[in-house]
Amino acid sequence: MTAATVTQTLDVVTYLDGKWWTFEIPALTTDSPRGTGNRIVAMGSAKRFKDIAAAARDVAALWLDLDDYDGDVVVTVRDEAVGLWGESNTLEEQARQQVREAARKRREAVLSLIAKGASQSDAAAVFGVSVQRVSQLVH
Repeated sequence: MTAATVTQTLDVVTYLDGKWWTFEIPALTTDSPRGTGNRIVAMGSAKRFKDIAAAARDVAALWLDLDDYDGDVVVTVRDEAVGLWGESNTLEEQARQQVREAARKRREAVLSLIAKGASQSDAAAVFGVSVQRVSQLVH
């Protein structure tokens, strides 16, 4: 091996394959020696997700004939679970926005009624909340 290191970012795509994480390194490919037009992609596996980056560095070092591959590794998981997680994050943020909007409208309703001359006590009775809650909304 050559006494060199590489420090560029390595993009790795992984998926769960039984109890192992199989990964591919799309940037590290070569033509099939049979001349069939197929490409061979550098691949490897790791028992635990947290070990993928180190295993990918090892594969890259071997593939590139280096002593060490010292670059950053960006791991992308190919699984529908990742999409579901992303959707849940989007829904959660939308729900937070709706809660903020609901709070704004509650405050607006209380202030509107009080501006028309209702007491905080009356506003609390109208909206079915405590006087303390009305006070919070007013202030």
